[in-house]
Order: sequence, then C-alpha cells, then structure tokens
Amino acid sequence: MSTPAGRPMVLGLGEPARRDDGCGPRVVRALRGRLSPSVALVERVAEPLQLLELWSDAAPAIVVDAGRTGATAGSVLRLEGAALARAPIGPSTSSHALSLPDAYALAVELGRAPRRLVVYLIEAGELGFGPTLSEEVAAGVPRAAEAIVRELQAWPTETG
Repeated sequence: MSTPAGRPMVLGLGEPARRDDGCGPRVVRALRGRLSPSVALVERVAEPLQLLELWSDAAPAIVVDAGRTGATAGSVLRLEGAALARAPIGPSTSSHALSLPDAYALAVELGRAPRRLVVYLIEAGELGFGPTLSEEVAAGVPRAAEAIVRELQAWPTETG
C-alpha cells in the first residue's frame, strides 16, 4: 500500500481485537469525511514496521496509537519527531514486535522517515482481548480526532 509522494497521511496503529489497543484505527475512522481528500487515511496498521513503507512517501504523517505513559486512561498526548524517542512510554501496550519509537528510529536511519511526524497517543486502560474500548479511551477518541483535524487545518500545504 502506498500513497502519492508528498501527501499528508494519518495512520491508525493498533489491534482492534485488543480492547484499548484498537483506539488508533477508531480515531482514523472518526476522521473519515472530516478532512480534505488530499489527506490519506490508513485506518489500520497492525505492526509499527509497516509504517516504514507507508510513511516514507508522506510529507507530514500523523500516527495514532494507544500508549502507557502513566497518565489517566483516555488522556491524549501529542509528540512530534524526535520527542517520540524521549517519551515516557512504558512497556508495550500490544503484541507489536517493534515499538513505535523503535520503528521511527529505524526509519530515520534508513532514510524512510516522513519529513514531519506527529504522534497522538491515547493512554490505554484495558488491553485484554475484546472488540470494545474502555469507557475512558472511547471518550478520548473524539478528542484525539478533533485535535488532528485542527492540526491538519493549521499545516501549510506541503508538496513532495
């Protein structure tokens, strides 16, 4: 799966069958119809390693994922670029083979990182098996979606 070069994109990272780990895809789904058609939406990315292929042609990229930082469940945290490596993200929230910060570091080393990366983490609560988000994380989904809409509206048009 690829997108035209220079196109902004929003990617939902996570596994919807792992409760709150599915919040990334839910946020991207909530963005459908709210953004310019020039923004590529990738609703579900199962593994961070897939990001290297998907975002390498993007001008700016936004990734939405569940995280564990010690904040209250449902809190939304925004990170940009290198701040991702310094983020207080705890042990993996899912079964990802590679963490999001590790995938970004690898992408930088390989020259496959987007020109601009913004990550929205929603603090996870429940990570067991099941298709439903916890009440707190479900409440964070529209907050994250609204923040992404505002952010993309403020970005200048970038070309590849």
